[in-house]
Amino acid sequence: MTKETMTVRAALTQKKLLDKQIAEMSSESFVEVISKQTKVLNGMIVSDWEEEAKKVFHSLNDKLRRREAIAKAIIKANAMHTVTLPKFNGIKEHSKKETEELPFASAIARKNYLAFLQDTLIVSLMQQVKCATKNQKAKEKELEQTVVTRINNEFGGATQVSPKQIKEREEEIRVANEVLYLDPNNLAKNLRYFKEYVSWYLAEIDSILGHATEVTEITVEY
Repeated sequence: MTKETMTVRAALTQKKLLDKQIAEMSSESFVEVISKQTKVLNGMIVSDWEEEAKKVFHSLNDKLRRREAIAKAIIKANAMHTVTLPKFNGIKEHSKKETEELPFASAIARKNYLAFLQDTLIVSLMQQVKCATKNQKAKEKELEQTVVTRINNEFGGATQVSPKQIKEREEEIRVANEVLYLDPNNLAKNLRYFKEYVSWYLAEIDSILGHATEVTEITVEY
């Protein structure tokens, strides 16, 4: 049995390297069809080619075994070791002081999920706020046109109407048809802070996990 000790960071690097090497070796030729009269195959004597094919296949198998052992050790470390992270309390609360202890695996899952929220939920909700604001401005412009039309209809032919009366009537129409911006969850404000908080949190979790993987050692056995 072979034993190797390395940091989690080194293990992740080795796993990535092995994945690349295994992918490249998958295009190697392990089986050929030749004539009985063939003496040279792929630049080698046939018997030498067969020996080389065995060596390459053996190397491929060793890499697969080592890659699996490293992956297993990483998974074990991710479940056993913990990091201290800022506590996540959703969209409304953005505390940077309150903390909690989480296994590496949970921290990684949270990082991935927050990155997902950053690209989906936050974008979608901000788009809602943007559309609502645009719609509000359009309706307010439409209301002003309505005021002008109503005033013309009501006072267009009148001769005994004072500017004060017209102004008061305009205000009555505006109040009766007031455009309301409904934001019961205060998204316009909360989303701005939440977006900044998620960006900060992702940078923080990257830093914390990066340090943890550099100092945490694992044993790989295969």
